[in-house]
Amino acid sequence: PSPERERGRGEGVGGWGEGLVLPALAGLALVIALQFTAGHLQASYINLFALGLYALLGGRPWFRSDDFSRFGTRATKVAITNLIRDLLRPAKTIGRNLLIYVLSMSVGAALAAVQLLPSYELSRLSIRSGGLPYREAVSFSLRPHLILYSLLPTFGEDLSQVFGGESFNEYVGYVGVLVLFLALVGVLGQWRRGRTLFFVFLGALGLSLALGLANPAYFIFYKLVPGFSFFRAPSRWLYLYTTAMAVLAGLGAEFLAHSLPEKARIAGYKRWLMRRILIALCLPAAFVILLSPILDFPRVPTLMAWVLLAWVGFGFVLIGLSRWGRRPVFRLVVVLLIVGELFAASQGLAYNNPTAPEAFSFLRTAPAHLLTDRSLYRFISMSDIIYDPGDLKEIQQIFEGQLSPKAIYDYVVAAKRKEILAPNLPLLYKIASVDGYDGGLLPLKRYITLLRLFLPEEDILPDGRLREQLKQVPEGRLLSLLNVKYVITDKVFDVWIDGVYYDLEHTATLGRGTTPEVAVQNLPRFAATSLGLVSYLEGAEGLADGTPVVEVIVSDVEGHTQRHLLRAGLDTAEGDYDAVAATRPIQHAKARIGHHWRDHPGGNDYITLVDLGEATVLKEITLRYLTDVGRFHLRGLSLIDERTGTSESVVVSTAGHFRLVHSGDVKIYQNLDVLPRAFVVHRARVIEDDKAAVAAMRDESFRPNEEAILAEAPPGWGAEATSPQTTLNSDRVTIISYEPERVIIEADLASEGYLILTDTCYPGWRAHVDGKESPIIRANLLFRAIGLSAGQHRVEFSYEPASLKIGAAVSSATLLAIVVGLWLVQRR
Repeated sequence: PSPERERGRGEGVGGWGEGLVLPALAGLALVIALQFTAGHLQASYINLFALGLYALLGGRPWFRSDDFSRFGTRATKVAITNLIRDLLRPAKTIGRNLLIYVLSMSVGAALAAVQLLPSYELSRLSIRSGGLPYREAVSFSLRPHLILYSLLPTFGEDLSQVFGGESFNEYVGYVGVLVLFLALVGVLGQWRRGRTLFFVFLGALGLSLALGLANPAYFIFYKLVPGFSFFRAPSRWLYLYTTAMAVLAGLGAEFLAHSLPEKARIAGYKRWLMRRILIALCLPAAFVILLSPILDFPRVPTLMAWVLLAWVGFGFVLIGLSRWGRRPVFRLVVVLLIVGELFAASQGLAYNNPTAPEAFSFLRTAPAHLLTDRSLYRFISMSDIIYDPGDLKEIQQIFEGQLSPKAIYDYVVAAKRKEILAPNLPLLYKIASVDGYDGGLLPLKRYITLLRLFLPEEDILPDGRLREQLKQVPEGRLLSLLNVKYVITDKVFDVWIDGVYYDLEHTATLGRGTTPEVAVQNLPRFAATSLGLVSYLEGAEGLADGTPVVEVIVSDVEGHTQRHLLRAGLDTAEGDYDAVAATRPIQHAKARIGHHWRDHPGGNDYITLVDLGEATVLKEITLRYLTDVGRFHLRGLSLIDERTGTSESVVVSTAGHFRLVHSGDVKIYQNLDVLPRAFVVHRARVIEDDKAAVAAMRDESFRPNEEAILAEAPPGWGAEATSPQTTLNSDRVTIISYEPERVIIEADLASEGYLILTDTCYPGWRAHVDGKESPIIRANLLFRAIGLSAGQHRVEFSYEPASLKIGAAVSSATLLAIVVGLWLVQRR
């Protein structure tokens, strides 16, 4: 269409003008509703943001055709003058466009209310309520030094290595070199058209917002534009750039399809247009050359492909400006070239490089072990994938010749991720994780508050991924509070010393402010001739050489007992020896160093052997701290048979009772003190403040199997409601049915108390005790509690959210109104 016709169509959003009718509005609302129900709120936000801009700026011509009677400076001045005049057009026009936008968005939101209202309910309680911190909001920003990789296609490049992770698709927004040429033709050939410059603006805006942290203006959007603070991954704004490039390329293709007289009338002479194209190409080239010191460039084959594609693009623009531009064969060749370019470039994307199906289907040993336990429990995995699987050589031998080296590597990575039950895999195996995802506890804001039990305030990240922040196994009582029965760790930081393996995952701490002794029972049936101990002292620099610090009492199965002493400077010593010695003198020497600390290479673990004489099967090992100065940290303990050169590691911890139940590529420890998913306590305290509740639970006197911290006082609250003499063992709690939205429990209480269900307390859950509704009390910051009297009870929890019911009603009523409205319009 001509610019004059385009101007005539420019009234209203999308050129509807007087033709705005209910069917069109309903159609747009339906598209918005489908987008909402697709589930990715950030994508919906970006789309609606762009639609709002289109309502304000894109629904009318930015320039008028009669301003271009001749080319040159005057035309530019007139264009700028009219641009300002259009921006100051009457508020009535802007109001009409915004009314259409608001109506369509409101009707679309009402259609999707069945999803939006529950989502809103969740968002108010989630970790993103109130917005993300700025540093978190700009995570996953486009990286300026990799901008060429993001916007231009690569050939034969491993983008996962370039961007440092397999989620590189977040940073890739290329449309192809040939498409960029078409978009350039669209801009220069049809820049008088009303909406052309709007899409230039939209593409530039999307690209600038995708830079996130590297764009200072992003902070202004974060502070001033509603919604920006709720999302991270600014790189997703590349969607606006790719959309704009696609539209502009379409305009370029449309321009080339015109006849020669029409092209001359629209854009001027061919020589003028080619000159502008050359200038436009020189600008980004100069920009790249200027920034070349800070840009990362791809390898030579990709650079050569870019040069070749640029010549091809320039060539088909030349041909397109001639009479050949209207020939079907030319159009077909252009389409084939674009598709071929994008197909070749897409070969570097992850989905085009699959590995063997067994990477997904083959069950590894760690999840297989957990699947044998059919009880209700949660687990936590603290392992990374920096280890090599034990069957690495077998995997390479099996797939060599069948898969590429990259595919074999991906298979190995997949195997390691299954072994540690990496994020998303617990959902596949239906094994509940303690993390705020993966079928575990909901990542609510209170979940982040709960993490203060396990991490210092400064180490907590607002994403609910506890597994990635822990460096040591938490206390057993705190894990029990969360129904954590199993802990998965790797062996990367365990050590072999003199051919003996030492498990360093747990630590027993004796001395000042802690327990004076620890006893290890249930030892493996292993004939040992000596004990290997890995340890260090803390705050004991005043102990002289040879001072006894720990007594090791060993009892065997035949009833014999041996006593041995560990001495400062001989068997153990100050751990951070050099750092302490730099500030004050140490009275004892370093013992034999067996290992340096993981996060502090200057720290030392010391190794010593305790000779047991003849080989004996041990029944119990007790370690007793002998001084009132400092602390003794036992990092590892192994039984050694020096006759055969074999050994057996022993788990020792003063933070709980753990047993090693699986040892393969990773280790699985069972928390022997784990509480069931549902249990009864007979003591309670009411602490309404969440931070105070966390402080109370962190106190070592808090025992989750004996008392609960309630967020509010239950009906009839008083001193008579507690019975501290009753213990857990005198009550019986049985889970009859456990489903996602319905839990049935039978409880038999010796005295009145509280039934604790360690599932998230969330709006919409209702409880019935013996058929009568009973209030649910939030307990231990995050969980559900029900007050019960003595005797037998049947408790049923059911999820019946009002937000879902109201949302369904609103969606149904809106859909009915639209159907009736369309029917009435059709009758007219």
